[in-house]
Amino acid sequence: LGRSMINNIRLARDLKVLTIPEKSLVSADALGKYDDEEICIISTGSQGEAMSALTNLAKGDSRYVKVGESDVVIFSSHAIPGNEHNVNKVIDALLRRGATVVHSGIADVHATGHAQAEDLKTYLNVTVPQWFVPIHGEYRHMVANAELARIMGVAPQNVLLCEDGDLIEISDGGIDFSGRIPAEYVVPQKSRHAGKKSKDKPTKKPKKH
Repeated sequence: LGRSMINNIRLARDLKVLTIPEKSLVSADALGKYDDEEICIISTGSQGEAMSALTNLAKGDSRYVKVGESDVVIFSSHAIPGNEHNVNKVIDALLRRGATVVHSGIADVHATGHAQAEDLKTYLNVTVPQWFVPIHGEYRHMVANAELARIMGVAPQNVLLCEDGDLIEISDGGIDFSGRIPAEYVVPQKSRHAGKKSKDKPTKKPKKH
């Protein structure tokens, strides 16, 4: 369930990365033709996104299927920091509908969406980059990623370890740092006038004749 899930499965099958017999795939519209124990639903919404398929299931708003006491819902993900509240709301809603919910807090069901070191080595071995800039993750993750690039043969001087705000210039001669721009967190300041009642006297409306 979920548009992105449908698109990703179709793409994976086209690329022969995912091999599922055609007879084993069922469209959402055809779910009502099968008994509950015959169906395994893969859904988007593991981070508690407001309009996701799983959130709609938890709220009882899905037009395809209703969650009940015979259902087991497995979250194969950790809640991304900041999403805990939304994920917990979805879990609570599923439990209220009688479902059994399994998540990484009580069972080893987490399936990471991030590449492991050996996966990254394979990527570097296939692409053979001349320059390498680690992106995404905490600083410690990027340091480890940069070290993998050096291990796989990228020249140390061609591995650029950047932080938010660093500018990189790309030219025919390669890539290099070219300065910095402000990239700190911006916290909106409450107006000093907010919440204060106006001391101005209300104006009188003109009388209608």
